[in-house]
Amino acid sequence: MSTLLVSTVKDPAGGSTITVPTSGTFTLGGGWRLLTTTTISSVSSVAFTGMTTSYDTYAFVFSGVLPTTDSKELQAVLQTNGGSYRTGSSDYFHGTTSNAFMALQAGNGTGSLGTSNAAGDGGMNGVMFLSNAMNASKQSHLEGKISWWRVNDAGTINTDIAHQLRQTEANDAIKFDFTGSDTMVSGTISQYGISK
Repeated sequence: MSTLLVSTVKDPAGGSTITVPTSGTFTLGGGWRLLTTTTISSVSSVAFTGMTTSYDTYAFVFSGVLPTTDSKELQAVLQTNGGSYRTGSSDYFHGTTSNAFMALQAGNGTGSLGTSNAAGDGGMNGVMFLSNAMNASKQSHLEGKISWWRVNDAGTINTDIAHQLRQTEANDAIKFDFTGSDTMVSGTISQYGISK
């Protein structure tokens, strides 16, 4: 919740004006708050920990995230509250399949839909929303949109993603990495909290 002290609120077209008493406040609810940005430099994964009930939803913004090797795909796993990462073969639900991870690209593995590792191709870009992360009575959901340049100059892929954890539990961390334990070479991932 943010508080903005104002004396006048004006219509952008110049028509209506609302005058606020000098002791008054205008309160804005909701909105995105930047929590952290990780600049990637040859790491095996990027984890965001310490999620709390302060936010209903977390957003993760990907910019230019590159793998070391062509044809790798970005994936994510959730951590149980204070425990270990969920990597069981049926922990996550996507469409009609069960997986040990949440695939953020089409294909659920390596192959021709994977990301090009050439810096000039732009890497992975997009935004993912994690809802119900710390709500122990609901399943966590990860959804959003990711785009990337395919290997072998095969064109751009844009994909909508929707996953859910099959367990009802609180999740206080999420980890992103590439398939095949490939190194994340460069790019940034920013985490935002979206206010209630």
